[in-house]
Amino acid sequence: MGGLSSLGGAIVPSLAGMALGPVGAGLVKGVVDYSNKKSNADASIASKKLDMQQKQAAANLKLDQLNKSAQNAEEERLKNLKVALAKQRASFGASGMSSADVGSSKSVLDGLLNDSEDSKSKNDEVVAIKKKAIEDSYNTGLSKNLLELSNLEDQKKLSNNIDLFY
Repeated sequence: MGGLSSLGGAIVPSLAGMALGPVGAGLVKGVVDYSNKKSNADASIASKKLDMQQKQAAANLKLDQLNKSAQNAEEERLKNLKVALAKQRASFGASGMSSADVGSSKSVLDGLLNDSEDSKSKNDEVVAIKKKAIEDSYNTGLSKNLLELSNLEDQKKLSNNIDLFY
């Protein structure tokens, strides 16, 4: 970034005490204005890039949290399924029914398994929708930031080209 910014900063104090007249004072002011304009443009571009990095980090954090939450929900579902199956088998045993894979006991146990799988499918759908929402939000913000960054860089180039003629 240095370039004219540091040059303008060094020239102004050294020339400030000199009697430059209106032309010299205008020249110094022009150098300072150019230096400030360039610094502002560079700062805006850097700020936009930092904003993009922060939004990406935030989106990644949200996705990580969602994945961890989904993993915890799956572990809880499996734990609850094991408990429900164990209770049902114990109930069958207490009533004198066999919990072997035959007849109505098999149907009841299969029903518990099917209910658990349905719950898993619904949870997976919710997680997929939330992931898509996070990704869509990030991508929309990224597109906007890239467009703004491109505009800032174009403005900087245009300003630099115009300043060459004045």
